[in-house]
Amino acid sequence: LINTNLTNFQVVLTPRTCGLYKPQKEVFFHAVNLGNIDSNDKLCHVGDDVKLDYQAAQAANCQSILLTKDEQAKQSSLNEHKDIDENRVIFNFKELLNIFI
Repeated sequence: LINTNLTNFQVVLTPRTCGLYKPQKEVFFHAVNLGNIDSNDKLCHVGDDVKLDYQAAQAANCQSILLTKDEQAKQSSLNEHKDIDENRVIFNFKELLNIFI
């Protein structure tokens, strides 16, 4: 994140800082509380694992974005997991701007 110049994050949470682990829903609830966010659906989680990140965030009623390494990995994930919205798959953090702006 530091290398992207993206600075509009309220909370960057890691298992080391909170003692919770994905896919536990509590990790997402903890992020909502830390960020003083009204509800889970206003939280957006970005991660590179379909089950531990994308699907876990959705199960906690959060927005989710899947980070893949390239177009081939994106297509592979989309083919394997029909629940992934292709508009919610990015290759780098700078692409978040395309989603939120």
